[in-house]
Amino acid sequence: MNSDDEEYYDSLSLVCYEKLTEHGFALPLYKRSETANAVHIAVPSCVADPDAVIAGFQLYNEEASVPIDLENGPSGVSPGTNWLDVFIWADAVHVGTRSQIWESIADVREELEQSAPLSLLAVADGARAPDVGSIAATAYGWLAANWGDAIAARWQVETYLKGLVLRGLRRKLDSESEEYFEYALHGVALLRRSATIELRLPDRIWRSTPVSMKDLPDFTAASSAFGLEVEILPPEGDTSPVQAELPTVLLMRVRKGRGKTQTQIPFGAVDEYFGNNLVVHNASSGKRRSLTLSTSDGGRRNTMKLQLPEMAEINDPVVRFERGANAVTYSVHDASSPEGKIIADSLEEGLQDGSTRRTQGKATWWRTK
Repeated sequence: MNSDDEEYYDSLSLVCYEKLTEHGFALPLYKRSETANAVHIAVPSCVADPDAVIAGFQLYNEEASVPIDLENGPSGVSPGTNWLDVFIWADAVHVGTRSQIWESIADVREELEQSAPLSLLAVADGARAPDVGSIAATAYGWLAANWGDAIAARWQVETYLKGLVLRGLRRKLDSESEEYFEYALHGVALLRRSATIELRLPDRIWRSTPVSMKDLPDFTAASSAFGLEVEILPPEGDTSPVQAELPTVLLMRVRKGRGKTQTQIPFGAVDEYFGNNLVVHNASSGKRRSLTLSTSDGGRRNTMKLQLPEMAEINDPVVRFERGANAVTYSVHDASSPEGKIIADSLEEGLQDGSTRRTQGKATWWRTK
């Protein structure tokens, strides 16, 4: 995983950390050596997943680092290495994977469960400890006693259980793109009704990716520990009993944007045709390209962007997307070419029966088949 802000390193060492709180998890900091000036943080292969591996490293401007006093501290850490954490309790520093830390804090678990159950839960969850359910119940009771029932209930549903849902869905959807997850998981909602917890899936998942409780084992087990029965439902107001098949073909007249190779795919077309598969392949070369999320200054979803270098020298580009058994392929044509004219004529015909839709300003046209 690399971006303009990330650099690839064969091997770094975990030599210090930055405190985030007085106890609990700290921020692990990596260097080439103890005397090196450059400090890095690790980038996870999947955000908020204790099973993530290190995908890369990013330069970091630390404010006050604390050396790790370990004779055999983690060295030779590289992309693909298991994710490492730093955990602080009672002036002791524990370093390793969540499972290693769980074993390391064996002597103080009872003390942690009484004084800092949320911190203990984070370790137990990542280590898949057998008593994680009872620790979650203790954390809920601790919050209710110290902060009130309303805050405890909000933590239970919106923080803990929803976090487990999103983690499970990320694993099922299996993508490397955080922009993809931001789009695909937008609208996932949980609602507690007495002894039932309702999981409402957004339409884009409900109609394209069957999800069952077997896909969300951590969420299902945690709900059961709280005495809650899980129901997986479509979006509010959607009475569709089954998930519909997505169309096979998408025809588009696209508008060239930045650099003459970027275009925007309206959310209506994304939801109707692409569903959760935001990766396409050139029909001739097999070149892989991803749809990426564009947001406004306020952080609201704007549109999906797609780079199509094939249209740089085309005056009036039209695109045919086709769903195969294993992938969605695309081909770009000029609307005046024989292949392009077939697409353009079909889009014009669709205006008569409403099957062709257009964005505001009529810049982008699309139709599914």
